[in-house]
Amino acid sequence: MGRLWIPLVTGLFFAAPVWATPSLFAPEESQEEQPPDLKITVAEKVLQQGAELATPIEIQGVTKIAFVAVKWTAFVTNPKITILADSATFVADIEIRAGPLKDRQKAKGILVPIYLKKSHRIIVKPEKIHFKLKGSPAIDLSSKMPEIQIPISLPPPTLKINKRTVKVKFEPQFAYEEGFLVITSPIELGSAPRGAKKKPEKDTTKRSEKREDPFNDDPFN
Repeated sequence: MGRLWIPLVTGLFFAAPVWATPSLFAPEESQEEQPPDLKITVAEKVLQQGAELATPIEIQGVTKIAFVAVKWTAFVTNPKITILADSATFVADIEIRAGPLKDRQKAKGILVPIYLKKSHRIIVKPEKIHFKLKGSPAIDLSSKMPEIQIPISLPPPTLKINKRTVKVKFEPQFAYEEGFLVITSPIELGSAPRGAKKKPEKDTTKRSEKREDPFNDDPFN
């Protein structure tokens, strides 16, 4: 008699080999943000000193109140700069004189950093600086406020490298951190600017070597 084989399926498990790859199963490493090519931090106290040196300032103008032109003079004094994590405020006292009217107000605005490409420098301007006369809309002094200059050095627009004029790419970006204005920019060294003329190389051949013998036609002798 032959033997009868009954396969037992229940309870049997076959483990197939699994090859785990790091890209599929390993946790991804967090990519750290690359630091900028250039980073300049300007402390709040530096801007405060600049604002104090730019004031007091006297601003004059004319506004209409009840269809009547009224001349006014505003004296801006006691600036106070505060830099927070994502903004900067500018607060100052304003004394207003308009005819027999005299008034004192607090003006609160913001600070806006600006890159002046033509003169290749960075300044900070107070913006949204207003005051009000009785019976008139708010009067904006922003366009007449003095700029606050920052005593920093920026990369030169061009460099002299190996007797060549090389253009330096500088594109500043601005941000505020607690107590600081932060200036960052990529830096790239490019080709010579358009219109730049390359100086001809100086001929170092000795004068005696330049002379040719008219009776010697053999260039190897």
